Amino acid sequence: MTDDERFEKELVHDDSLHQQLVQAYLDYFVSMERWEAMRTHRRYYDLQQRLRKIKKITHQRNTEVREQFQEVHPEVFKSKPK
Repeated sequence: MTDDERFEKELVHDDSLHQQLVQAYLDYFVSMERWEAMRTHRRYYDLQQRLRKIKKITHQRNTEVREQFQEVHPEVFKSKPK
């Protein structure tokens, strides 16, 4: 297996939340364009659903990034004396 193949394999595995976030943003963008064209109840609720999905994914991704950082720099997150 070449280095490029290994990198692509890691990228697919590690960035699944990132890919979900990108897709959620693209879905949001389409919904936002539709909302701007005609502000109906249905489009309002669709837009809100897209925003909630982005919020959920960003929270998960933030947790994932924080855990990865803690693995590399555990000294940063030691408990501080009072």
